[in-house]
Amino acid sequence: MLPVKSDIPLFYQVEIRDSNRNHVYRTEYVHDMTSVRLPPDIFRPGHSYQWRVRVADGQDWRTLDNRSQSRWVSFSTSDQLDICEYRYRPPEQIEGSWEVSSLKEQNINLVRIQEMMHQILSNNLKNIHSILVITNGRLVLEEYFSGDRGNLKHSVQSVTKSVTSILIGIAKEREGKIILNGKLSSYLPEYKDLISGNDKAEITLDHVLTMRAGLEWNEMHAPSSLHEMICSRDAIKYVLEQKLVDPPGKRFHYSTGLSTILGRVLKNTTEMNALQFAEKHLFKPLGIQDYFWGTTADGSVSTGEALYLRPRDMAKLGYLFLKKGTWHGKRIVPEDWVRESIYPRVKDEKDMVSGTGYGYQWWSGPLKVQGRDINAYYAAGHGGQYIVQIPKLDLIIVTTSAWKENNAGDFRAGSIMENYIVPAVLNVGPEKTLPSFDAEQYRYVTGKYRWKKGRLPLKIFIENGKLFGQTVLFDGRFEMLPAGRDLFRCISKDVGNFRIYVHKDKKGKISSLDVVVAFNRIRFLKQKGFFWGN
Repeated sequence: MLPVKSDIPLFYQVEIRDSNRNHVYRTEYVHDMTSVRLPPDIFRPGHSYQWRVRVADGQDWRTLDNRSQSRWVSFSTSDQLDICEYRYRPPEQIEGSWEVSSLKEQNINLVRIQEMMHQILSNNLKNIHSILVITNGRLVLEEYFSGDRGNLKHSVQSVTKSVTSILIGIAKEREGKIILNGKLSSYLPEYKDLISGNDKAEITLDHVLTMRAGLEWNEMHAPSSLHEMICSRDAIKYVLEQKLVDPPGKRFHYSTGLSTILGRVLKNTTEMNALQFAEKHLFKPLGIQDYFWGTTADGSVSTGEALYLRPRDMAKLGYLFLKKGTWHGKRIVPEDWVRESIYPRVKDEKDMVSGTGYGYQWWSGPLKVQGRDINAYYAAGHGGQYIVQIPKLDLIIVTTSAWKENNAGDFRAGSIMENYIVPAVLNVGPEKTLPSFDAEQYRYVTGKYRWKKGRLPLKIFIENGKLFGQTVLFDGRFEMLPAGRDLFRCISKDVGNFRIYVHKDKKGKISSLDVVVAFNRIRFLKQKGFFWGN
């Protein structure tokens, strides 16, 4: 495509629609576009489509007078679509957005990125919607899948919690009314009767921020609490009415309900709801203009899980924290709040499945690359929504994924970082091939296992001289290779490579094992009785 000759900057957009005139893809308005690589997963075999190009002298079509477009051009796909060969292209430079660079300029291993893209485009690593990589303040990788594109807002799920925490930190500095060890009842006078005169009176704001309020909540393995809260006529009342199952401050219980309470604390101390406060003190300073924040049934901003952002804007939040609360040299978030938020106040709790530490609504934990722990902190949302910061590498990774019916999404997104992106940045080769072994020597690990928090089975078995595992959490079986004492390296087409750690009791018998995929860890308990076979 040849650009139009003009004395002023021009912006181009490519549109594609199907035979019913439904749009299946469109790019953003890109300055001086000469070509575009389309996502291969937007087309269906044996179908007809049309494409055209729009041109304008700015990026907002609706407010411009100088605009035009080409005619629609028809084309059809073959009855069988082959996987496209991946060819890397640096991200497009968009005015007012990220400065861009290339993998080569930033010394990032292209081969590892190509391997990752092959796995995604082959649909081995499924349901990935976007991957962005920012290093040294430059956007070097930006890929979209499943029809997603950069100008679409995406549900960030529980990344919302981390954004809410940022707002609490800004309000604490600006308003001076927020004291972390202050009793929760002092921030919620309208609910004082529910949390005064009993053990709930000991709940502090710090307990809420770190998910240690002690209130019963069953979100991690049966999301009924979350659903009932969202549909409740009074979401805050629903949360506070839950019974106290642990003394406040004793134990970690992951709870979107507690994050929803933070929204009411913010409103009562600033006289603005979370969306209003974010628009003024966070989104506008960062240049975030396109967003949506949903509400619960009672009209409250859902500060635990209902924010929608564009991936490039998600990356801004990560970079804001990487730079200790500043954006282009301007202070947005207090530096001490950034430090306190990512500090792991809760460590290695048995109820944690993401990471090894939890701060003020932010996770922390290592990615393991060839035996080396690469420490990171991050915001995480169900299904594989991530904003990951790795300070020692000056690295931001953003992923979005399908969040409905995508239980392995967290694992796939984490696996992408651990097996491809971070190794590419470190410029290390693939892991060494493990030597062959006699599977019969490891028959002691075969048998039935079950997730300690619910009815999620795992079985390990020997077949044709190889050791395999299988769980409903992942598609298909995975091969297990011994990689150390009570350690196995696992190879899965569905989620990539991961590890299993075996735990034994005092008598030397297996009591449990941990399935660890990047940040995520699930403990399975050994079941008694004989193995039923495969």
